[in-house]
Amino acid sequence: VSFLMAKNIGRIHEPNDLSSEIQNTNDVAHNGKHIDVQCFPLASYIAALNVTTVDYFSLDVEGNEMDVLQTIPFDKVDIKTLSVEYTHVKSGKEKMVEFMSKNGYYVYSFVKKPNNLANDIIFVKRDS
Repeated sequence: VSFLMAKNIGRIHEPNDLSSEIQNTNDVAHNGKHIDVQCFPLASYIAALNVTTVDYFSLDVEGNEMDVLQTIPFDKVDIKTLSVEYTHVKSGKEKMVEFMSKNGYYVYSFVKKPNNLANDIIFVKRDS
């Protein structure tokens, strides 16, 4: 995928992304340079490592959280607790909560700090 290098707000480059966050930031590294990055679904790493249990998984990929969550084989890997950043999720945090609920999780808490230093939902597996 084409990746926009922009310090802590770097992300997959989408040609029509005119995000004010990227356009107006003084933090854009490397003059907004794009690099090609080979990516794999999380499930590939889990299978390669022969992992069946994950105690804690933190996900913050600047708006593509649902894309990642939808690739996780929740029936094959036991992830006990997840913290998922929700600020940039295109479908909204409500859809994320609904998706995670369907996969056996409940919202333990919302973590929100000033200046967007943290905007996470903490999900816990119901049978954990």
